[in-house]
Amino acid sequence: MTRAKLLWIVSAVSLCFGTVMVAFLGNYDSHRTNARYLWWKSGHAPKDYRWCLHLFFVDSSFQDSMKGKSVSELRDWLPATGPAKPGSWQQGWLESTPPKPHETFEVIGDTSIAIRLVDGRFDGIFPMKG
Repeated sequence: MTRAKLLWIVSAVSLCFGTVMVAFLGNYDSHRTNARYLWWKSGHAPKDYRWCLHLFFVDSSFQDSMKGKSVSELRDWLPATGPAKPGSWQQGWLESTPPKPHETFEVIGDTSIAIRLVDGRFDGIFPMKG
């Protein structure tokens, strides 16, 4: 076996192994070893609000790192964040839950997820349940 052929075989096997590993890590449940999570958190991947929501509920350190962020900083991660649309079920739900002093709510897109803001800063995230 020539050296060039051996190098080609080793390269092909490495490429196949690397492809399988990336595919596995991209689907693996643990966010700490999830290639997609690591790529996204490093700022290289687009900020998809559905993926960010997943991280809010899976990664407590990520959720803690968002505490105290302003609305504009929060919208960098969750561009679909905003006040509930007038007449929407989200607005009706939020109106049925009166806020405490200095507390406001925003919703994420058309989801049933609300963000609690205290003095305009992120304080928590929770599902809106009937």
